[in-house]
Amino acid sequence: APPVATLPRPTPPLGRAGLVEAANTAAADYASSGAATSASAPMVGRPFSIRIPFGCEGPRVVASSAQASVEYDAARKTVTLAAQPAVLTTLPLIQQLKDASKIEAAEGFWIPRPWTVSEACPPHREIPAPATPTPPAAPTLGLVQLFEAGGSRVLRRDGRAYQHVRKVDEQAPVLLTHAYRLLLEGRIVGYGDGRAIHCWAESADHRPPCLYAVAFEHVAFEDATSGKVLAEWGP
Repeated sequence: APPVATLPRPTPPLGRAGLVEAANTAAADYASSGAATSASAPMVGRPFSIRIPFGCEGPRVVASSAQASVEYDAARKTVTLAAQPAVLTTLPLIQQLKDASKIEAAEGFWIPRPWTVSEACPPHREIPAPATPTPPAAPTLGLVQLFEAGGSRVLRRDGRAYQHVRKVDEQAPVLLTHAYRLLLEGRIVGYGDGRAIHCWAESADHRPPCLYAVAFEHVAFEDATSGKVLAEWGP
């Protein structure tokens, strides 16, 4: 009998744990050598899927500068989910690339709390306030999409946030206690030198921030409780 053909299994998408682990290695390599690591090259072409929780402390009644937020409008009885891509074009990490002159714009999202692989809201803890509070840690891991001059502008946000409005039913105000997730999916396309990730640091005493070069293919808002997709965008 002829042998039965077996189809290759599709490569599973990289999740938060895989992205964080590889980024930690890249940051350590950069801190010790001052050069971009080539160990991430096999990641180029891999799909990724990551969920970023937001609205964990409930909606805000004033506009928020956070990357992803939930805003409550009492007059209109609505909650607005918003995710604002960061403009990363002027970051030294981007400006020091060999082909930086070809990059017209760089947009992306930071991955909060890259010291954890959990995609859920952080647990609430009653911790006494310290005598001298320290500011939150600066973001050090992100996903960036690069746009070359003269290229397609279809996928560029150009300052436009992803937004979705939900009506709050007076008989069921449970929406005011919901948390949400920002779902980001796509491919790691890498930089011009073939590396999936680049890092940079202003001094040896700073943790190197690192950015994966990606192409976003699917962005969505999910209800963190039910997992239901509330709104989504594609290329």
